[in-house]
Formats: sequence, C-alpha cells, structure tokens
Amino acid sequence: FRHLNQAQRLKIVINTNLSVSILLFILSILLGFIISWNVKNNNLFDLPLQLRHTASTAIQITCIIIGLKFIEQIFLNAFKGLNRFDTYALLNGIIRFGTLGINIIQLFYYQSLVTMLITNLLITVVMLAVQFFLLKKNVKDYSIRFFFRKKFLKETGQFGLLTWVQSVAVIIVFQLDKYLVITYYGPEELGKYAITATIFVNIHTALTACVTWLIPKLIKYKE
Repeated sequence: FRHLNQAQRLKIVINTNLSVSILLFILSILLGFIISWNVKNNNLFDLPLQLRHTASTAIQITCIIIGLKFIEQIFLNAFKGLNRFDTYALLNGIIRFGTLGINIIQLFYYQSLVTMLITNLLITVVMLAVQFFLLKKNVKDYSIRFFFRKKFLKETGQFGLLTWVQSVAVIIVFQLDKYLVITYYGPEELGKYAITATIFVNIHTALTACVTWLIPKLIKYKE
C-alpha cells in the first residue's frame, strides 16, 4: 500500500494488526492470571513452597510483558514495511541489548527476579511509547484506532497465515519444552536450559535479519 500510495489503507493495515495484538495482550494477561493462581493454590509445576509466591508473581508480570511484545512486533514490523530498517535495527538493538545490559547490572547487585521483571516491563512500556512517536513521524496523520472489519481481517489473515502458523508452532514448542524441563528436572536445570535456548534464539534472529529486508522490496516489485 505504501508503494501504491494508498495512505489510508496503510493506516488500516497497521491498525487492524494492532487491534488483533491488543486482543492477544488481554488474552495473555488472563492466561497469566490463571497460571499464576494455579501455581499458588494448586501447586502447578510442583515447586517448593518457598518459591511459589515468587513464581506466581513472576508469571503474572511475564505474561503482561509477553502481551506487550505482541504490540511491539506490530510497530517494529511497520518500520520494516516502510523500508525504515535503520529505525527498526536501532530500536530492536536498544530493546535487546538495553534490557540485557540492565539485567546483568541488576544481577551483579543481587536484585530479585521480580525486580528484574518489573524493570523489563518498564523498558517495554517506554520503548512502545518511543515506537509510537516515531511511527507517527513516518506515517502522516497516523493515530491508533481499534479497527475490526471482516474484509480487512480476512485480507490480513490470508496474507500472514503461514507466518501466524509458524509463530504459534514456535511458541507452543518453545514453552512446552520448558514445561517438561521444569517438571522433570526442576528450576535449576530450567535456568541452564533457558540460557542455552536464548543463545540459539539470538543466533536465529541474527540470521533471519540477513534476509528480512528483501520482503518489502519484493512486494514493491510485485506491485
């Protein structure tokens, strides 16, 4: 739509995806509440008594962060679609390395897991505000609107169906294996596993970034 100079459709596409992501944000919070309640009251994951309260709180905060990440992905991918890969790379780098750097400093001073997650939540909220401000600068007269129309939902769904299926499959597998590790081997082994998994996820992200810039150009030539 950008290459076809259809500014209004461009805004509709962003807001349609953003509206779906806001629903996923609400769903993530509800899911977090259910899991958290079961950890505290039904001993889900079979954790030691002294860890249950911390785990319950951590799960609630984490699910809020996950929900906000759905929204963040819409903003970041909008910059890709606008061919502003410089903005995307800068924001993504600040989010990833900034969060990691601050967490390492917090670990050095022995701050709690809950404190670290609250810090991550604050960073996510601040960066969302920055992304929205930059998007308004790149898309003239853009404003966030809840936009649900069957035609545009269907169009967006068909366009991104394979990506959605892939993402859902990755999320399910990536959470299921953590569940199995913590259930059969405990929190300590999960910590080791999570560090290893994060390294490989970051390698995958770096490799993916090598070809992502091609997609908007291919769409441009197709149109």
